[in-house]
Amino acid sequence: MSQRLALARRLVQEQAPYWSSALHGFVYVAVKGCKTMFVTAKGVLGYDPEFVDREDEADVACGLAHEIVHFLLGHPARRQHREPRLWNKAADLATNDLLLRAKWPLPEWFLFPDSFGLPAACSAEVYYDQLTARGADAHDAPKKPGDGDQARSSSEATAKQLASPKPHRGPPAIPGGGCCGGISGAPYRQEIEEELDREHARSASARERLRRQVAVQIREHVKTAGHGSVPADLVEWAHVELTPRLPTWQEELSSAIAASVGRIRSGATDYSLRRPSRRSLLRGVLRPGLVDWAPEVAFVIDTSGSMTLPLFQKAMQEAARIARVMDLDEVWLAQADAVLARPFARVSPRSLVGNLRISGRGGTDFRPALARAHQLEPFPDLVVYFTDGDGAAPVEPPKFQVVWCLIGEHTRRPAAWGRPVWVADSPHS
Repeated sequence: MSQRLALARRLVQEQAPYWSSALHGFVYVAVKGCKTMFVTAKGVLGYDPEFVDREDEADVACGLAHEIVHFLLGHPARRQHREPRLWNKAADLATNDLLLRAKWPLPEWFLFPDSFGLPAACSAEVYYDQLTARGADAHDAPKKPGDGDQARSSSEATAKQLASPKPHRGPPAIPGGGCCGGISGAPYRQEIEEELDREHARSASARERLRRQVAVQIREHVKTAGHGSVPADLVEWAHVELTPRLPTWQEELSSAIAASVGRIRSGATDYSLRRPSRRSLLRGVLRPGLVDWAPEVAFVIDTSGSMTLPLFQKAMQEAARIARVMDLDEVWLAQADAVLARPFARVSPRSLVGNLRISGRGGTDFRPALARAHQLEPFPDLVVYFTDGDGAAPVEPPKFQVVWCLIGEHTRRPAAWGRPVWVADSPHS
């Protein structure tokens, strides 16, 4: 790791010790020639060693703090349908405003709400709407550094910095100035971030665990250091994060998929040159490294008469989401009513979105599709069956894992085996 980056991490640790888990939870990877520092949506921090070593460690520390707030507040997932670059700018305004009120000595080229004539203490969603209302002006550069400093002078540390600013070199492409990476919802460069995530990504469960650890650290810090030692926004976030709640059906489905894949992955490893052994690189001999085995997944969509078009659309959207979360390049897809209405075919996750071609519309029988799944090559490890559950199922469980995704107002569990997840509010019978 770059010495300057290590010094910056120490500065963050000293000013915000309650961020320790997130700070050390990022996977730090040198990306020579990228001329910036960014964090992917899956927790990989890419940085150019030459770029980081050129910057002041205090500025780099502010960049790290900025990325941590993006991570904690879940800005990638909150972007939804919004335009990525404008969302990055809106999320930066919310993030930098929070850090400013927490008395972080932010660089003058960070984006601040007052530089755009916007109020303080708003969410990224509110800033996005306000920027969108401006149209083309939202993409313009903010007022030159210093134009909005009066509103920021309440921060003693920032006021001291602005009283004797360093010569302005223009905003470098570093977090805080609208270039943060996938962690803000707008990747630095899609192909680079995808490659980093393939090789080094933190899993969804690991990222969720880091957030919870930070929430606990914030709660404990407030107990020992008192109120005011942590920004009120983060104290409120930690309270919400640690408050027990009932899981949504999407979370129940994700849990069911993860449990099934966890059983499949047990002991499932292989060797590949896509990730060479680190020890072999030290010895100067290229040898394959140990990699995870990606499971084969098959989706079956019930197209019987009781499955309406909205239910079919929901099933296809959820299948696409599952494939995307599992980072699958291809999946099996079939449609079935009382027979196999559309045979299994290999498809990409992208082709699932907007696919409204329906075959079948007869009765419901789960046996033909599950029997055909036994004959597939490559053999599926997991079958996700989207249905209302009203049909005949095999008495004996198949040789692969099955998740019953039960959709509709009137559903029932098709069999005693397999893991059911109820999508709609319906009796769990």
